[in-house]
Amino acid sequence: MKIRCTQDSIRMRVRKSDVAKLKADGHVEETLHFPNGEIFRFELMVSEGTRIEAVSATQHLKVSIPSKEATHWLDTDQVGLEAQLGALHLLIEKDFPCAHRPQENKADTFEELAD
Repeated sequence: MKIRCTQDSIRMRVRKSDVAKLKADGHVEETLHFPNGEIFRFELMVSEGTRIEAVSATQHLKVSIPSKEATHWLDTDQVGLEAQLGALHLLIEKDFPCAHRPQENKADTFEELAD
């Protein structure tokens, strides 16, 4: 899973393996280890809630997708989910291969949805 953050915007990109883990375990998480020993975690999870939510705690970003919405997104060709949470714009997408990196291993991306 990848994240890209810009002013008041978070974009999460999930690979095929992330989708499989979300289906099986209900969540997927990545951890960044900084040279000073601190860590930052970001997590995408399926919830019993009724709307997409994003919560920031100390060194941890949690994004949750309601079960019904998540099931449809995970099991179909739907590319992304989008939410405006106050000032924060959130976009969660299936990851496509990079067009500018032809040598990239595309096995874990949604190349078939890119057309």
